Amino acid sequence: MLRPLKDHYLDDGSAILANISVVENGRAIEIALIGTSSDPQMIRLSVSGIDRNPTNEERKRFDDLAESMLAHLRIFHDNEIAFAIPAFRYANLIDDHLPPELNINIGKSKSAFDVDSTLIQSFMHSDKELQNILRLYADSLYPYLPVQYRYLSAFKIIEHEFKLSRRKWKPELDVLLSNFQTEYDALGLSKMGMKALMINLRDKCAHIKLDDADYLSIVGIGSQDTEIVAKFLPLLTEIIRNYIFDTYKSDGTAFHAVKIN
Repeated sequence: MLRPLKDHYLDDGSAILANISVVENGRAIEIALIGTSSDPQMIRLSVSGIDRNPTNEERKRFDDLAESMLAHLRIFHDNEIAFAIPAFRYANLIDDHLPPELNINIGKSKSAFDVDSTLIQSFMHSDKELQNILRLYADSLYPYLPVQYRYLSAFKIIEHEFKLSRRKWKPELDVLLSNFQTEYDALGLSKMGMKALMINLRDKCAHIKLDDADYLSIVGIGSQDTEIVAKFLPLLTEIIRNYIFDTYKSDGTAFHAVKIN
């Protein structure tokens, strides 16, 4: 579904703005843009011969096709168009050659504003360095940004606080990460240690190709390493949240009243 998320979606085949057919591994896939000329609402993938529960690799490829369509729309239609957040996907299994039958209502709720005014006061009176750090942290949390940008925003905070030179880090980083070793192990992401993986993912987010790799690094939601970045990022932001706010509170800055949900 495309942003903004609607209360009701109807797709009976009568509102197709564009329809493109591709063939992959002998399977026909139709990619359609649904909505009106002034209000594109969704990207529909029609896949022939699919199982009720597609494999993870199939899902990644479907996501990649949808994102390719989205990239085209940003270039040639509206550079602000985006998938709705939280991501919403709906699967409808029908016999081949039958028209689509999507007709659903979506319940949406908005969070009540619940921010302590002293928190805002502290932030607005904190020094410029802390404000910049918190802007980076805010970007790392913002779901409408590409995951590689969010990850790099978080990593910049780690660099600011702990990096000494190109390959040298303060030993305090290892101490900090050790406090979250249990959470890292539970993710089961890699045989690498947490710091090694953190740096490796930074390189994959920042560069198009690493060393002698035979594939491109992260260029979209269907890329090979996107899933592991998306799974590690919440832990990284949690580590940063704990460190940054504890550090600046203990330093007695104007942000001492900060609290984070």
